[in-house]
Amino acid sequence: MAKRPINVIVAYLKQKQIVSHSPSATMLLNARHIHELTYSLILWRFRLKGLPVHSNVFIEEIASDALQILPQIMMGYSKTAKLLIRGIIENVLRHIYFADHPIEFGYMNSDKKWFLPFDELASYAKRHPEYVKTERKVAAIEQLISLYKDLSGGVHGRSVRDLEMRTALKKISIRRPDSHDRAFVSPQDDSSGELPPSNFPC
Repeated sequence: MAKRPINVIVAYLKQKQIVSHSPSATMLLNARHIHELTYSLILWRFRLKGLPVHSNVFIEEIASDALQILPQIMMGYSKTAKLLIRGIIENVLRHIYFADHPIEFGYMNSDKKWFLPFDELASYAKRHPEYVKTERKVAAIEQLISLYKDLSGGVHGRSVRDLEMRTALKKISIRRPDSHDRAFVSPQDDSSGELPPSNFPC
């Protein structure tokens, strides 16, 4: 799926009724951009050859998460997409750390209580000899850390605007019990005092 052009992917998602049959121009533009970025992440598993298992496993997971982002966003599940992107950032840093720490990789898989916090992963990547010079020019790791914090706010509902469910609930439509034209209304518009049946069959 990732290798196909974006128009083919959108057509497939329409066919499966995952996205609207007439998505906006903005959505299509964003979809194209997301497709390019996620495709580049998926390429890592094919281009990074000869990695040890304690490093390669995280590259595989990055590809898996990246493949799911576009359909989630086009369906409107931005919180799920934020969670996937956050996972990609974590696995990029895990890839860097565990490539040099096979013993700790063993701990991670054998000791349920063993845990390496995100801050330690990020700190190691920033101090890594291979990235110190690059970080001074681009500050890529620092940007990942900043993005991770922003995404965490969206996932955990740090502010009211991050609480998607309260907005989603307002958009759930229900049918009036006396409706014969299959018109849908919002609960806020119903003045009958009774809860009409939902759109979804029992």
